[in-house]
Amino acid sequence: MKLSEIVGQYVAHKQSMGMRFSTEQRTLKSFCHAMGDIAIADVEPAPVLAFIAGTGPVTRFWRRKREVLVGFYRFATTRSYCLTSPLPTLVPKPPQPFVPYIYSHDELRRLLPATSCCEHPRSKVRGYTYRTLVLLLYGAGLRISEALALRLNDIGLVQIRESKFYRTRLVPLGPDLVSYRDTLVLLLPFVAAKLSKPLERLTPIDLSADLVRLFLTHLEESRQCSIATRNQRLAALHALARFVGERSPEHIVWCGQIRAIPFKKTTKVVIPYLDKPEMDALLTAPDRQTSQGGRDYALLLFLYNSGARADEAAQLIIRDLHSAVLFVRILGKGSKERQCPLWRATVEALAHLIVNRCPADRVFLNRCGHPMTRFGIHAMVERYAKKAQARVSSLANKRVSPHTIRHSTACHLLRAGVDINTIRAWLGHVSLDTTNIYAETDLEMKSKALATCEIASESKTNTRWREDPQLMNFLRSL
Repeated sequence: MKLSEIVGQYVAHKQSMGMRFSTEQRTLKSFCHAMGDIAIADVEPAPVLAFIAGTGPVTRFWRRKREVLVGFYRFATTRSYCLTSPLPTLVPKPPQPFVPYIYSHDELRRLLPATSCCEHPRSKVRGYTYRTLVLLLYGAGLRISEALALRLNDIGLVQIRESKFYRTRLVPLGPDLVSYRDTLVLLLPFVAAKLSKPLERLTPIDLSADLVRLFLTHLEESRQCSIATRNQRLAALHALARFVGERSPEHIVWCGQIRAIPFKKTTKVVIPYLDKPEMDALLTAPDRQTSQGGRDYALLLFLYNSGARADEAAQLIIRDLHSAVLFVRILGKGSKERQCPLWRATVEALAHLIVNRCPADRVFLNRCGHPMTRFGIHAMVERYAKKAQARVSSLANKRVSPHTIRHSTACHLLRAGVDINTIRAWLGHVSLDTTNIYAETDLEMKSKALATCEIASESKTNTRWREDPQLMNFLRSL
């Protein structure tokens, strides 16, 4: 029989047993192409060895190709398609095991901005696509094939479909992922050291409520963490306990013990915001005569007008700007879409940035022509806040960031008499409780409310009767 026919039978046999067998199938197809259109009995040992060895040094792929061919010839000999196997009996010494390179946090921070250098004029793949791919590989721990096979409806709680061995899994994706990871990185070595037990042998029962309390005390005292950080770590452990309890009924009691550990009460920090003179000083800081200053002014004005987050402004696309009807479409947290009205001055400032450009491009670009990131927007706001301190000295006592401008938008809308529900929709909040914080923060509104119920105090001067001239003249006349 022809070699290619038996290879087809062997692949069909493996796939009928539930194996994906895609990599092995490619190896066997390459083997058929190298041997030519011949019968299996005519295969000689020399070309087989040349196929396995390849042209370079011995690598781990040498052994992988040989293992695939061993399985194939075992299948062929047991069915009497051939009498002997032409595979080499002597196996060379395997190479040194591959040691993966571990990137440091500093290297990863430098790697992400460098993705913009991967763009090529003839390629349709943009730099931010490479950046997103790197973030997926690092943040979610995906394989390259898993990241490339993602679909739009898999995003959110990322669903990896039919990965290795046909397994499907869910991977959380978002800012909370880093917090959960850091909590476990700190917790597991701490528990292993306290119990004198290897990490791989720890069970949920080993993580008792007393050990969790000891871990939280360690965070506050040894690592000098704040109460807010301590509560954040505890929230991650509560989520872990709930996850285990929902999937393992025998651990329900343990789950209840962990989730019964209370949060610590802490003082709430007053939300920082800018008064109107401070905001005006920040807007006049950029030099609008230059192209970069014009872009920065448009960006600051857009942040103040729309109350957008830094990431929402960085992701803004030209087609989301509707200049004719003066509004913008913003895609916010959780893929929630909202529409915000724009001042005519904002539209005019943005018009200079988007003229003669593709509707699919980002609105705000850096000096190199690449899309700005939220980190770049944050640095830009801080730079102009320092410059505006010369005009308004009170800015020196405030930490100004893009989110501070968002808070300022909410407070100024509240002062203008806009109802709280409209501000909630303006900012993209889910709950009114989040927006009500601004009503508690605005000092000017509190002062006006206090003035309406102020008690008028009458100033009475207590004078001695001997010092009253009219009274003394009356008494002398008696």
